[in-house]
Amino acid sequence: MVLTSVFLNLIICMLLFIYKWRQNKAIIYMISLILLANMRHTIMLLLNQPIESRVLAVLLVHFDPVVILIGPLLFLYFKSLIQGKFVFEKWFWLYLIPVSIFFINTFSYYFLDFEAKDQFAKLMQNNNHSDVKLPGGTWLFDYNFQMIIAPLHNWTFIIYSFIYVYQQKKKNSIKLKVSRIIVRLKWIIFLMMLPVFLQILFATLKSPKTFDLSFQDSTISFDIMYLSTLFLPLSFILFPSWLYGYTSKSTSLWEKVKEIWVSISRIALDEKMENPEKSTDLDRIIQYMDKKKPYLKSNFSVHDVSRELNIPHLRVSNSFNKQINIPFPKYRNDLRVKYAVQMFKDQKHLEMSIEGIATQSGFKTKSAFYAAFKAEYKMTPTEWIEKNL
Repeated sequence: MVLTSVFLNLIICMLLFIYKWRQNKAIIYMISLILLANMRHTIMLLLNQPIESRVLAVLLVHFDPVVILIGPLLFLYFKSLIQGKFVFEKWFWLYLIPVSIFFINTFSYYFLDFEAKDQFAKLMQNNNHSDVKLPGGTWLFDYNFQMIIAPLHNWTFIIYSFIYVYQQKKKNSIKLKVSRIIVRLKWIIFLMMLPVFLQILFATLKSPKTFDLSFQDSTISFDIMYLSTLFLPLSFILFPSWLYGYTSKSTSLWEKVKEIWVSISRIALDEKMENPEKSTDLDRIIQYMDKKKPYLKSNFSVHDVSRELNIPHLRVSNSFNKQINIPFPKYRNDLRVKYAVQMFKDQKHLEMSIEGIATQSGFKTKSAFYAAFKAEYKMTPTEWIEKNL
């Protein structure tokens, strides 16, 4: 169960790389951030439960130097999002100074045999953290001090990242789409780190004299800590646009479900429409249009057809949209244009203005007539008269 979030996060990272790498190379910062944060969460989980000591032996101490990059990576990702490009600062090597210090401090530990590391992991899990010394010793400072510095360093950068975002927002330098992503990230970070913060707070309050960050002797259950590791992957799953690049306005899983349901409902409704009935409807509608010429009235609409022929409005619309693939408004305008053309052929334009012909053909305005005529004949009525009459 402990490693469930690890596998989920690996899947998330793979999908992010596949779908986002070409759009923005800065996604590598997000992928690294997810992996390191999940690694930190997993270590904390294993420290609070006497299971998987060999897994803890692999993770513990070895990855301390790189875990300290969580804060800087978040800052670089925010900066890349806001600037709309991959940002790699020339002085990035400064971020590697703490990494190097941590590596040097625990250098001896890396050369210990695995059994010694496994024994150290078991001692850490058995609530003996404050009494345990790092096997092989440290070169620069005590390991407990290193465990204090790491979260403080990351939180300093996280806070600085939010300050940077706030400053850019005041300058109106953040696009709306980017702003939404940052807001989501803020909530994810908050939900992900709240249990961790409470764990540290309770552990420190219960043993204020030792002032170690063992995360043990806490009143927070292991199950709550485990669920906190799922916040990150589930947050990405609930916002699938981050993974799959949806271009629609819907960004949440619930909105996508509603869109799918609407599509299914439409398909089911279409299937209820029997073909013979629709064919009869269309024949009646066309016969009515040809004989009565109701489209010559400027306020003629699909509702008039429905009311006159006693056919449901939806079936009238589907007769045009589904059978002849022409929306009712276009079909109506085409008939009006044909009527106007016949008036031109009958030399009516010599007796009245083009605007008058447009009105008699059912158009409310001259501009609407010109637009419909040009859509049909690719020229204005005047040009058509000059060319054909």
